[in-house]
Amino acid sequence: MQKLRLLLYPLGLVYNLITSIRNLLFKFRIKKVHQSGTPIICIGNLSAGGTGKSPHTEFCIRNFSDEYKITVLSRGYNRLTTGYILASGESSADQIGDEPFQFYNKFPQIRVAVDEQRVRGIRNVIQNHQPDVIILDDAYQHRQVEAHYNILLTDYNHLFTSDFVLPAGNLRENRYNAKRANIVIVTKCPSKISGGKKKDIIEDIQSYTKAKVIFSEVVYCPIKPLFNKSLQFNANEKLDHIVAITGIAKSDGFIKALHKFGKEIRHHKFEDHYRYTNFDIDDIKHRFELIENQNKAIITTEKDAMRLLAFKKELGHLPIYYWPIEIKMSDRDKNTLMSDLLKVLKA
Repeated sequence: MQKLRLLLYPLGLVYNLITSIRNLLFKFRIKKVHQSGTPIICIGNLSAGGTGKSPHTEFCIRNFSDEYKITVLSRGYNRLTTGYILASGESSADQIGDEPFQFYNKFPQIRVAVDEQRVRGIRNVIQNHQPDVIILDDAYQHRQVEAHYNILLTDYNHLFTSDFVLPAGNLRENRYNAKRANIVIVTKCPSKISGGKKKDIIEDIQSYTKAKVIFSEVVYCPIKPLFNKSLQFNANEKLDHIVAITGIAKSDGFIKALHKFGKEIRHHKFEDHYRYTNFDIDDIKHRFELIENQNKAIITTEKDAMRLLAFKKELGHLPIYYWPIEIKMSDRDKNTLMSDLLKVLKA
């Protein structure tokens, strides 16, 4: 597949030219750039998804929501609505998107809004709610807004430094546009990385940007029931069968980790942000019920859980769980990021 994509390299040159011209238009202010008096933190990537934007957004929320009024603004990818919407108790994943719905459910102390036109969304948020800080989710390429601090994410196993622009690779824009970042976070790292390996990665990344480089890893939290809150998951007893449901950009890590809890994994894999249909749910339920052994369960990701909540009637009687994740950093790296962000918030 990779060799086939490399054959598309000439098309990538055209794509690169188009994105480069676009970036120059914003750099020289030929295209209008919105500047806000309210601090804006942008979390994004160069690649087309799968670097861990949502858990890093949550990491920032956890560390600042006790002291600052935070609003998260997203475009609400793959929602069924348009325009500006502030999340409320009546919201759903279909209305505001799965990731914003996840933020709203997990952090009732913050505000979550969606708008495909970020400038309009920012103006609405500031006018109506006067936040101390706005976190823009997945907005590194949204040049109409000038962020006060850009956090660029890159996957440890797929660094942007060795990737190509679409369609030959997965980059939305040229590697050298990493220079807009204030900090680069290498995500999904193994729990132990040698000092030499880190040094090599930092040097590689800093050949494209002068930004600081830090590292984070994914930590799996306790598995939780999706519907029946009394249905506790026994992490000490291995299941005979797990039916895994994923609609995320990169599911390999999730499936690999699931083997800790199940002897056999049956994976129903869908595209990122997939909107489940009644047919999909009926098919999954039918295949689950065909498994004769009763020592079984359905386990999905937290993001998928937000979309599956709409099917309580169909799935509520089944042993279905979701597996949340969080981000972990070394004290040194966490302090580097938090120190930078505090300077932005207090400026």
